[in-house]
Amino acid sequence: MLTNQPQFSSGQITDTDRLITKAVAARLLSVSTRTLDRLCSKDLIQKLHVGGSVRFRMSDVQKIIQQGV
Repeated sequence: MLTNQPQFSSGQITDTDRLITKAVAARLLSVSTRTLDRLCSKDLIQKLHVGGSVRFRMSDVQKIIQQGV
């Protein structure tokens, strides 16, 4: 059976596991993409390289929002 979302053996991935683009992450955090780069260089958020693109975990963005960093 085909679904729109990938599945793991433990079940479907959740929205917090979703990978988002730098632009989306910056918009959610209400910062510029350059500020997001600075947060990465200070190890406040981890960026992931997927192919030639940079992605961020939604859960990491949500943690920053909750912590008010």
